[in-house]
Amino acid sequence: MADKVTPKAEKPETKSENSAAPPNSNASEHMLEIITFASLDVVGTENFLRYGPTGPLRYVKGIPEGHNSPQNLHASFEIKSAWENTTAVTHQITFWRTHHAPEEKTVWASNDRALHTQMMWVWDFYRMLSYFQMRVERPIESSQADGEWATLINELNAIKDEGLLILRVNSKSGEILQRHSLTSPKQITITDTVPTKKA
Repeated sequence: MADKVTPKAEKPETKSENSAAPPNSNASEHMLEIITFASLDVVGTENFLRYGPTGPLRYVKGIPEGHNSPQNLHASFEIKSAWENTTAVTHQITFWRTHHAPEEKTVWASNDRALHTQMMWVWDFYRMLSYFQMRVERPIESSQADGEWATLINELNAIKDEGLLILRVNSKSGEILQRHSLTSPKQITITDTVPTKKA
């Protein structure tokens, strides 16, 4: 009786897949980070939350609470060095509201691609403090930064000992003017953002 021949198992076909894209050589490995506190402009911030950017409605009775509660915040900011008399550049920024506890705390966030920034602005009504955090992407080569991004990095690098960050919101509810002092290097740090490899 002839021996049975066991057929060889065929190898499953493998489809060639595109390999993972290499990391972007232009991606920044570090970020400048600013964390600063200041006394809150209570009147301006409360009016904005109460009436919104369009201001109070007139001659209307029985307006429900939160009828015009703003979800977005259009602001501008300037960074000034104490040692320079040049006119500061005004940067426009849009925040969205991420948290709101009436009469306690409101949190605004922004992720601006043109400025390569991530920002968080907290209105703490309980402590009457304005808390501001900004992270600015640093290019590997200075020539990679252009436009407002390059301007912002230069402004931060120009702060040797003291500086000033001014946030403004102009609306029909009134102006919000928030001043934050900057002291380098205590409030301006370099944060390593290289992702850690998983085991």
